[in-house]
Amino acid sequence: MIASRHNLRARVTTILAGAIVLACGVMPAAALWQEEDAQEAGSEPQQEAVPPAAAPDDAANASRRFFLGGRPVLKRQVGPAVGAPRSILPKPYMPLGSIVAPEVPAQEGNSDIPSDEASVGEAESLPENEVAENEVADDGAEQTADRLMATDSQEEDLLLTEGMLETLDPSGIPVLSGNTAFPAEVWGDRNRRSIEDTLQQFAAPTASPAMAKAARKMALSGFTLARPDSGDDIIRFVAARLNVLRVHGDTEGYLGLLAQLPADHDWSALSREITDGHLLAGRIEDACALAALERNDSNDPYWLRIAAFCRAVRGDRVGVDFQLGILEELSTVSQTFYQLIDQILVEAEQAAGPVLDTGLVLGSPLHVDVLEATMARLAKVGVPLLGEGLVNPLAAKAMLDIPGVAANQKLRLIGRGLEQGWLDARALADYLAAMPVAEDLALQALEFAESDDSFLNDVLLLVLAGKGTDEEARVRATEIVQLRLQDPDKAAYMVPAMARLQAENWALGFRASLLVGDLQAANELFTGVRASSAGDDVAKDAALAENWSLATIAGFQGAPDVTPDRLTMWWATQAGDENRFERAALLFTLLEATGHTVPEEVWAWAEAGKVQSDGPTISPAHWRKLLVMAAEGDRAGALALAYKSTASGTISSSYAGSLVGTLVELGLKEEAHHLAAEIAIRRGL
Repeated sequence: MIASRHNLRARVTTILAGAIVLACGVMPAAALWQEEDAQEAGSEPQQEAVPPAAAPDDAANASRRFFLGGRPVLKRQVGPAVGAPRSILPKPYMPLGSIVAPEVPAQEGNSDIPSDEASVGEAESLPENEVAENEVADDGAEQTADRLMATDSQEEDLLLTEGMLETLDPSGIPVLSGNTAFPAEVWGDRNRRSIEDTLQQFAAPTASPAMAKAARKMALSGFTLARPDSGDDIIRFVAARLNVLRVHGDTEGYLGLLAQLPADHDWSALSREITDGHLLAGRIEDACALAALERNDSNDPYWLRIAAFCRAVRGDRVGVDFQLGILEELSTVSQTFYQLIDQILVEAEQAAGPVLDTGLVLGSPLHVDVLEATMARLAKVGVPLLGEGLVNPLAAKAMLDIPGVAANQKLRLIGRGLEQGWLDARALADYLAAMPVAEDLALQALEFAESDDSFLNDVLLLVLAGKGTDEEARVRATEIVQLRLQDPDKAAYMVPAMARLQAENWALGFRASLLVGDLQAANELFTGVRASSAGDDVAKDAALAENWSLATIAGFQGAPDVTPDRLTMWWATQAGDENRFERAALLFTLLEATGHTVPEEVWAWAEAGKVQSDGPTISPAHWRKLLVMAAEGDRAGALALAYKSTASGTISSSYAGSLVGTLVELGLKEEAHHLAAEIAIRRGL
C-alpha cells in the first residue's frame, strides 16, 4: 500500500504522542509502588538482636562488662581566638600605670556629652536610617562592654591566682611593711638560690649596730621570688631567713616570722625552729605537742631531751626515766640536765600544794640554749656558771631575765653578745641601771684604769662615773670614760650605757639614740633642745654646736645647713687636737656623701694633715666590687658588701665616704644615714 508523505508524517507524530502518554502513566505508578514498599518495611517492628547463649566461661566474666554508653559524637576542635594582628616592632618599655590618661575637661554651659533626656529627645527625632545606625552602634558598644567585662573577669582570676600562688609559696611572706621594710624589688632579678646565698652573708657576727639592724630588716621584709621547683625550696628559703634572725638574737622578729607562716602548709622540716619559737614564747604545751609528733619518728637527742622535759613538766617520773634511758644510749647527758629535770619534777609534784624553794644551785655550767633557759626558769635554780661553748643567741635575752643567773655571768654574756652583734648596747645599759654600786671594786678599777683596758674595767668605771658616791672618784672616772669614748670599739656600747646612767645629759642621749638606730628619738631630742633652749643656756648651746654635724649627717628634717660659718666654728673647736685633720677629713667626706657641699677652701684645712691617713684599710678588690654593684644598681649586693666590710666596726675615712655615698645613690638612705652617724660617733666627731 502506497501512502503519501503527508500521511506518514501524521502517523509518526501519533505514535510518539502515544508513547509519551504511556510513559507518564507508568512512572507515577512505579514511584507509588516503591513508596508503599518502603512504608510496609518501616511499619514492621524492629527486633533486637538476641545474643547467643553465653558459654560457661563467659558467664563467669559477665560481671566484668560495663556499658559505656553510645558512640561519642565527634566535635570539631576549636582553638583559641587569634584576635587582632599585633605589631612585632620593638617599643620602649613602659611599666603598667606609668602613664596616666588625662581627665576630659568639663566645659561649663556647652558640654560635648549630652544629658540623658537630650539623648532621648534626639533619638526620637532621628530618621529611621539614623536610628538603625545608632542601634548598630549600640550593639557595638554592648560588645565592647562585654569584652571589658570579660577582661575584668580575667584580671580577677589573675589576682586570685596570684593570691593562691602566694599561699602555695610563702617563702617571701613579709613581717614588716611600708617604710619599715625594704621594697621587694631590692633584690633585682636575682634567682632564689642567689638570694639565699646573699642572706647567708647577713648571718655572720658584726660589731656594727647599723648593719645588724639592716640585716634584721632584710630578713623581715617581703620577697618577690620565682616559683619554687619543690617544697624543699620553700623550706630552705624560710630557714635562711630564720637563721639571720637567730644569729642576731632577734627573738621578736623570729617569732613574728613564724607567726606569719600559713598553718595549712607542711612545716615539718622546720620543727626544731618552730619548737624553739614555742619555748621562747612560753607556749610549753605547744612545744611538747610538736615534740611528741617528731618523737614518734625520730630518736634524735634533741627530741629526746624535749620529750624528757615534757614528761617532767607533767610530773611523769616513769616517762622521764624511759626517755632518759634512750637518751643515755645515744648521747652524753650532762649533770646539769639531770638536776634540772629532777627539780622540774619536784615542782610538778608540788603543784597541788605550796611550792617549796629548795635553793638548788647547779653544780655544772648551764648551756645557753633555748631548752635549758626554759628549764632553768621553771626550776628556779641558781646558776653560778654559764657554758663557754656554742651559744644560741635567741636564748641570750632569756638568760639575762633569769634571776638565778649570777651577775658576773650575765656581764660576761653581755660582753660576748656586744662583740658578736646579737646583743646591743641597751642590754648593757639595762644591766648597769640595775647593778648595785660596789665602791671597793670600782675604786680598784679606777686604780688600774691605765693598765686595764678590759670590758669589765669599762663597766666598773661606768658604774663609778654614773652612781659613785665619792665625788672625787666619780669625776676622775668620768674623765677616763670620756677618753675611752674616743675608742671606736668601745664607743658603740659605752655611749648608750653612759647616757642611761646620766639621763640629764641630753647630748649623750642624742648620740646613744643614733648609735642604736632610734633615729626618730634622736631627731626629737635634738630638735626639742634646739627649739626650747637655743640662746638661753650656754652649756646647751655649746652641745648644739658640737653635735649639729651629727644631726645633719643623720638626715634629720630641719637639721642645720652646712655653711662656711658653721664649718669655721667647728674647726675652731678642734684647735690643739692632734687628730683634728683626720676628723676634718672624715666629717667633710661624710657630709658630701650624704648630699651636702663642702667648699674647697674648707677642704684645704684637712689637706694640711698627713697625706696617708692611719686606720683600717679596705681591699681594692672589695672596693672595686662596691663600685661595680653601684653601677649595676645592685642594692642588695651593695648592702651585703657593706655588712661584710664593716663587720669589725671601724673603716677608713676614704672608704666610709665611698660606702655611704653608694648606699645613698642606690636609695638605701636610712641605712646610709644610720651608718654615717655611727661612723662619726665612733671616730670621735
